[in-house]
This record gives sequence, C-alpha cells and structure tokens, in this order.
Amino acid sequence: MEVNTAATGGQPGSAAVEAASIRKAAQRKKATAARRALDAETRAEKSRRVSGFMYEYLQTLKIERTEAGLPPVRTIFSYAAAWDEADLSEFHRKARAEEIRIAFPLCHGSGIMEAVVPGGNHAEPGGNSAVPEDDPSEKNDYPAEYWRTGAYGIREPVPELAVPVKPEDIDLVIVPCVAFDGRGGRLGHGAGYYDRYLPNLREDAVMVLAAFEEQRLPEIVMEETDVRIPVCISDLACENRHTAV
Repeated sequence: MEVNTAATGGQPGSAAVEAASIRKAAQRKKATAARRALDAETRAEKSRRVSGFMYEYLQTLKIERTEAGLPPVRTIFSYAAAWDEADLSEFHRKARAEEIRIAFPLCHGSGIMEAVVPGGNHAEPGGNSAVPEDDPSEKNDYPAEYWRTGAYGIREPVPELAVPVKPEDIDLVIVPCVAFDGRGGRLGHGAGYYDRYLPNLREDAVMVLAAFEEQRLPEIVMEETDVRIPVCISDLACENRHTAV
C-alpha cells in the first residue's frame, strides 16, 4: 500500500501522514503480537532456519558477484537480535569463519545510525575481530564487555570498543523488521534509522530482510521515504524479487 504523503511545495500532507501513521501502528501491533506468541523453542528453531537460508544465500551471492565482476562480500552489516527477533548468531559465526567482517548498528540521537565492528579496535588492522571458537562468550561469539543495551532494549556495540565501518565499504546489509510483505515492503519500529542509512550504500550493495513468517502481512503501508528491501529471507524460504546484484 503506497501512500503519497506529498503536498503542494513537496511538503508531506499532514492528513496523509497521520493516516499512514495510524495504519502502521496497527500493523506493528499485529505483527509484534504474532512474533511474541512464539515459544522459545519454536523461535530458536525458526532462527536456525533463517540462519541456514541466509548462509545459502550468501554462497549464491558470492558466486553471482564473482561472475558479474563485482567486489566480493567482505563486509556484512547485520544486527544483534532482540529476544523476539530472528537470531542470526549461527549465520554470523559461519560468515566470520570465512573471514567476513560483521558490523552491527550503533544508534545515535536524531535517527542517525552507523555500522560498527564490536571490539574492532582489538583486532589486527584491517582484520576481523573474531574470537577463538572455544571462547566462553555469549551471543555471536563476542565477549559480553563489547556490548551494551541500546534503544528498544536491543544490544549494541560499546562505542569506545568498536570501529566504524563506512557505508561504501558494506557489501551486504541484513535488515530486521517488525513486519514485511511479499512486495519488498518493510515496517520497522518507526524511528527511520534504516530508511536514512540505506540510501548511503554503494549501488551494488545488496539489501536482505530477515524475519519470521509470522511477521508477514498482506501489504505493508509504505510512504515515499520508506525503502523497499528486494530480498526477504524467512524461516520458510528466500524470496528474491530482483536479481541479487
């Protein structure tokens, strides 16, 4: 559902914006309730499936980029899952084992977000901040001291221990969501972090959405500033609405 919020002079029409906001709030409520209705065991199994499909997609993407003469996948901008989101820890471990750098969101005021590598300043220059496989650390195999609790109660890297990654250095972005549809529509928490960040990526960078099928809705309310995500990976399948590169 594409909502035109433009008015005379290019300013958003207040009535259209308000109506879209109300519909988005209803969609968030519905999708959040469905996701949180999953028990811990089911959520963990679904997360494993999402991670598996994501890793399969990564292998396909690497081949496609090589054949197209595009840069290899060296840096992935992913996310640290909240308790009710698809947890990609298993995917992160596999990707890092291939010496792919994984960055995570660090949110600032005014809707600004940057990609950073947790504990990146502890790694070798230009290298990955991976820790040994037998390191007794928590999620994503990063030591607990590399993390803090950020917006919405979501874990994010401690700024003083992290190294920023420029948008132009990112090859693949994995975007979380509250809800999604089969047309590339995505609904976030409403702060606009990703909608501001994604346009800064290289033209050949790939955007992928990760979610549980329970978060799927028939059609997401989309405004002009909302960014559609061409590839969606859920616990059931990988949907690629465009070519991967």
